[in-house]
Amino acid sequence: MKIKLALAAQNTEKCFESKTFGTDDGIRAAKLVELSIGDVIVFYKAKEGFAGIWKVVKPYYRDTSKIWDDGVYPNRVKIEPVIDLKPSQYVDARTMVDDLKMVTHPLYYGLAFRQNLADISIEDYELIKNKMLEKLK
Repeated sequence: MKIKLALAAQNTEKCFESKTFGTDDGIRAAKLVELSIGDVIVFYKAKEGFAGIWKVVKPYYRDTSKIWDDGVYPNRVKIEPVIDLKPSQYVDARTMVDDLKMVTHPLYYGLAFRQNLADISIEDYELIKNKMLEKLK
């Protein structure tokens, strides 16, 4: 199982509503092609936190129908929720900077969340998932 970090920013909620994650052409598209059914995407919304964990239910496909207001993002996968948080429940990454392996320097933790579709270690995934589950209690 691959675990990837998605940076959907203003499109996070649209991804969730449409159950679709998409990217433009280029390196992000190449990373999207690598995803298979059952792989996991952890959504991070800048300045708000971790927004949810979704699994891939339909692998890479191209579609030019409009979902997002700021672009087409024709390279897509279909997703289903594993953990679906409301915006008020998003998990602030700053609460985990000392524990996340993906954060190499806590003072500059935001750098860890700049590469779309970056790999996430199983240890970081479990930590993020557990913090999200706490929000659902």
